[in-house]
Amino acid sequence: MIDLSTSETDRTVDALLRQITWSRFAGDAGIEGPYRDDPASAAVVIELRQAGERLAAAGGLDALDEAILRITEMNSAYSDQRSNLLEALWSSVGRGGEP
Repeated sequence: MIDLSTSETDRTVDALLRQITWSRFAGDAGIEGPYRDDPASAAVVIELRQAGERLAAAGGLDALDEAILRITEMNSAYSDQRSNLLEALWSSVGRGGEP
């Protein structure tokens, strides 16, 4: 179980996700550059990646998985896209890979 301090991180990640223009979500195949025409969303993607790294550092891979579930439940709007984007962004976090 993630401790209360991570709950604040969950809210931060959710706020970042709301800033992304969902119509430009490219899915798993285009996750490396889905916001080429939207520099503001590209900057948010970088912040989301860093949030994933902080979650992994604090609680490991289980913390990432739980955060994805909690963030999706927290705000059901675009929950599938939120979950897919977080999984794509955080799939290599804690595994030594690059995004």
